[in-house]
Amino acid sequence: MKKIFLLMFVMVFLIGSVNALEWDNVKQYNEETKTVEIKNSLLGISWLSYGEVAEIKLNTELNHYVIAGKNRMVGEFTINNYDTYSNVFKKMELFNVKKNMKEFERDFTYKYQKSIGFETVDITKRVCEKYKDDKGGDVSSCRAIPTGETKQVEKFEWAELDLKELPKGEITVGIFTDVSVGERVEWIPTFFGVRINEWAEWTEGLNIDLKSYWTMDDTSYMDNVSNNNLTETANMGNIGGHIGNAINKTSTGAGVRAINTSSLSLPKASDNTNWTHNMWFYHTAGTSNSLVWGFSVNTENWGGSNNGNMLGIDGGWKYFANGGTSVSFGTDYLYGTWEMITITYDDANTNVSMYRNGTLYNYDTISDVSDGDDVFVGSNVYGYELAGLLGAFDEVGIWSRKLSDAEITQLYNGGSGMTYVDTFDNPPTSTLNEPVNDATVFLSTISFNGTGTDDTAIQNMSLYVNESLQVTNSSPLNNTLTDFSHTFSEAGLYNWTIEVCDEAGVCVNATSRNITYQNDLTITLNDPINAFNSTSQTIIFNGTGSDDTTLQNMSYILNGSYNGTNSSPINNSLTQFPRTLADGFYNWTIEVCDEVGACINATSRNFSIDSITPFVNITQPFGTLDFGETGGNFTFNASSTDDNLNTCWYDYEFTNTTYTCNTDTINITISTGRNITAWANDSIGNENSSQSIFIYRIFVNNQSFTTSLLEGISSIFSINIDTNGTDITIGNLSYNGTENIGTIVQNTNNFNISKTIVAPSVDVDTNISFFWNITQGDGVITIANTTPQNQTILNLDVDNCSINTNTLYNFSIVDEASQSLIITPLTENTTGRVDLNIFDSTGTIKIENFSQFYNTTNPFGVCFNSTMSSGDEYLIEVQVEYDADSHEKEFYNIQNDTITTDDFPTNITLYDLLTTSSQTFKIIFKDSSFLPVVDALIQIQRKYIDEGVFRTVEIPKTDVNGETLGHFVLDDIIYTLIVIKNGETLGTFNNVKVVCQNPSLQNCEMPLNAVTTTIQPEDFTQLEDFTFTLSYNQTSRVIESIYTIPSSTVGTVLLNATLFDSLGNTTVCTDTVVSSSGTLQCIVPSNFGNATIIAKISKDGTLQGQGTIKIDQQASDLFGANLMFLTLFLYMTLIGVAISNNPMITGVFLMIGAILGISLNMVDSTGFIGVGATVLWLFIAVIIVLIKGAKRG
Repeated sequence: MKKIFLLMFVMVFLIGSVNALEWDNVKQYNEETKTVEIKNSLLGISWLSYGEVAEIKLNTELNHYVIAGKNRMVGEFTINNYDTYSNVFKKMELFNVKKNMKEFERDFTYKYQKSIGFETVDITKRVCEKYKDDKGGDVSSCRAIPTGETKQVEKFEWAELDLKELPKGEITVGIFTDVSVGERVEWIPTFFGVRINEWAEWTEGLNIDLKSYWTMDDTSYMDNVSNNNLTETANMGNIGGHIGNAINKTSTGAGVRAINTSSLSLPKASDNTNWTHNMWFYHTAGTSNSLVWGFSVNTENWGGSNNGNMLGIDGGWKYFANGGTSVSFGTDYLYGTWEMITITYDDANTNVSMYRNGTLYNYDTISDVSDGDDVFVGSNVYGYELAGLLGAFDEVGIWSRKLSDAEITQLYNGGSGMTYVDTFDNPPTSTLNEPVNDATVFLSTISFNGTGTDDTAIQNMSLYVNESLQVTNSSPLNNTLTDFSHTFSEAGLYNWTIEVCDEAGVCVNATSRNITYQNDLTITLNDPINAFNSTSQTIIFNGTGSDDTTLQNMSYILNGSYNGTNSSPINNSLTQFPRTLADGFYNWTIEVCDEVGACINATSRNFSIDSITPFVNITQPFGTLDFGETGGNFTFNASSTDDNLNTCWYDYEFTNTTYTCNTDTINITISTGRNITAWANDSIGNENSSQSIFIYRIFVNNQSFTTSLLEGISSIFSINIDTNGTDITIGNLSYNGTENIGTIVQNTNNFNISKTIVAPSVDVDTNISFFWNITQGDGVITIANTTPQNQTILNLDVDNCSINTNTLYNFSIVDEASQSLIITPLTENTTGRVDLNIFDSTGTIKIENFSQFYNTTNPFGVCFNSTMSSGDEYLIEVQVEYDADSHEKEFYNIQNDTITTDDFPTNITLYDLLTTSSQTFKIIFKDSSFLPVVDALIQIQRKYIDEGVFRTVEIPKTDVNGETLGHFVLDDIIYTLIVIKNGETLGTFNNVKVVCQNPSLQNCEMPLNAVTTTIQPEDFTQLEDFTFTLSYNQTSRVIESIYTIPSSTVGTVLLNATLFDSLGNTTVCTDTVVSSSGTLQCIVPSNFGNATIIAKISKDGTLQGQGTIKIDQQASDLFGANLMFLTLFLYMTLIGVAISNNPMITGVFLMIGAILGISLNMVDSTGFIGVGATVLWLFIAVIIVLIKGAKRG
């Protein structure tokens, strides 16, 4: 018992994994919408429902009228199934309402509405108008006219439904079966395991209130319901109809009619009743004044007063009522095809409606529906044809009620139609023979008999006791006594009857009789209980028998056979039957008999014995597995054997999951657990388990990579792996088919492998596949591949901002002098040409090239399709050529610049000099070895004195000869020229006024070289949004920097000069400016001589650039006022050399002169004194020595 309670407890917590079971499904019924909602629940309790299974809506009425015949649709419903479901349609119970809800069986079929395509139909609108008839009466007419628009309407057909599996989604299902005349049947389905007793009935009802029906199968035009036979006037005949034959009107003239039918009770307006007229019509000719059907028609004209009621074609379908009131139903009548035409009248609303092919076509309110007893098809009372209507008529019916839409649809029957069905078969009779009414019996088993009689044959006879079917004889003899045997289970008063059914399906019950079974003999089974499951093979069976007299014996019955008798049981006492049985399933009961020979059996009980626990064995996973990864799967396989094997489940990560026993393989998502337990139980409750512990040689804990990035961007791929103790020797990233060896970092048995990859160039967004190939080596080489994954490489697209919207560069051409935007074409036309090259962050891989001509576009831009992600970098080179009508053509170059997402957008002003103010100079730049420098950028900065700032007005680039062109204003403007190549400043030329001696006769040139520059900074780095110069004046000992922040953002800029020594912390001088542009200056004290100074520029605490300055002492610093005296003394030594003929004296004077030359500091080259004077002295001395030598010779 403890195990049973434990099993129930576990099942409560496993409800989520067994929701496909149906025993716990519950329903909720909406009476208003006739909708049943099926839900899962805990233990089948409705208020513990938790998950939706399906919703089923009954489309037909709760009491659905059908017509007798084969394969009729008796009910329709729509299922909204929330998931795929097997064996939905479990059971269908049918009850004969007219026979006290007697249950019976009948073959039926489920069909579903299958789409067969779409058809195009016109969209119409209703238009009503009034006019005068030919007698001056008022006539109103309404009609439906096309709007000129169409719509697609889906068409369906009924197709047989596959009952094994119902797919997810919505489906409309119909129940089809044979329907007998006059029957009324309640049907109760069981869907999704839930019995739906709120539904529903069908009644063979199309015959209800059916007044007349003409099948038109022959020329007698017989009314199959009443005696309203039609009479042919002329020009009619039989042809093949829609069903059977039809009457056919082949020439102009009258049709058929039934006159003076008042005694036959056709529906009339004065009855204040509803009515329905239905027929199949095949139109061959006649477009106006063409009568199709009518009654009480006493005129030959359309629209006249007192002309009865008629339906016809007059430029379209039209209905006329008495007094001239008319309804135009529509203009789209058809030729050469059968149509089912239905007219209904709703007396309460005076509403007449027309249906075509089972679908409502049009309707309107109409008054003065006249009385009449005459019915006409293709004719009126006087025989007038009402113009030339030609066509055929079939299956004409009249009801004294308004048929429902569903009944009209059923009449249409998908286009096949229906015909009238009736039977003239006489019902059978049933006569009860024995026992007599109110009989009293003392034996439990009684024989009942009766006689069935029919004019043809008896189909079957059935015994009913207390309105419950007990037994059926399917082959009784007609008019012959038929016996039935029945055993009463307990004493009491009963009623019984015998039902007789004939071959036509008509069934009759005899008047029931009463019978009393009187016996105080009872038997009660005690142990074991019903459906008992035993794990022991020894069971004690017992029961208690009692009687008002004496018990004769009690017998134990096993599986229907006597298995022992106690001949002396004690009345009203426990009697035991111990038994030892083999494993298996059994049923048992106890029979008790009294002294009068009456014997009764207790209701049998079932039990089972299973003493063997299931055998469970796990074959996978086991031991050491080669490879696994988080989120992946491992294969689970277990075998379980038992004669009564019931349920199998496994426990992984403390979660129980049920599976089909002995399934080949199950894939389980890998988690952190490294053990799994398989369980199995049998139907008795025995259970057993088996556990498997496993490890992995290689287990991937996680991977990281950038899932999506732009082409040319570098990203890091990494993978973290645990091993079983075997080292990983190679981690190879296979990326886009290329092998890339990763870097391995080991921590005991954990390995982290990484590799940096540059995204390849792509033309469109592309998925690149990659995986890791892992190699282990421990004497046995193990290679494992991870699951392939994809990295999306996004195409970098560059354009002129016509499509892309992420602006990288926004160029504005302004007049250099006024700094005003040149508005094109209002002031003058501008042009711009851009050549842009994008490289990866290392500058080795070219990613994109963009070239564009901008004509009369100012400003103009360069846009990306992406603003890049944080951390992404490209190197970029840009050359911009720009000009305007009255301005120079100039260049602006950007070289080796790093762009990131912070550079969106970058605004660049292009200053263009008026041609009338411009002088073109050839700028020549050479390095310290006087060699031309190629691809150097000459940053030309013009000083705007009124603002106190320098602005970059042009950046040309040198060619292979180190030459380029620049445009300057002569004489008046101060310029600073900075020479930069690949981010390194090669020279700075400050405060230059440009002069050209004779520009009209010769080209103006500006030679620049690294030797003449005032400062040559080392290790210089220029950051974004900051432009500056750095210079040193040896005469004034002033370090100067002119800076500009292009974005005009105010920043704190610091110039700091420190002594370059072992400590580097000796401050020489500093200066600070807080502005978006300005000049920084500091003076190097004179006590710093023969030293090296580092000058650093920082903005808002961030270093922007630096340079080294070497300060050498001058001769004037050493000798001061004595410098002139020593110089004169130097030249006096020449006199001593010249006047002396003694070589010794000459040598002494030469040595004195040399010492003075060295002392005068030969590195100074700024004046007469210094290296120039010393060289001059040596030159003269050499000449004198040569002369003197010649003289001596």
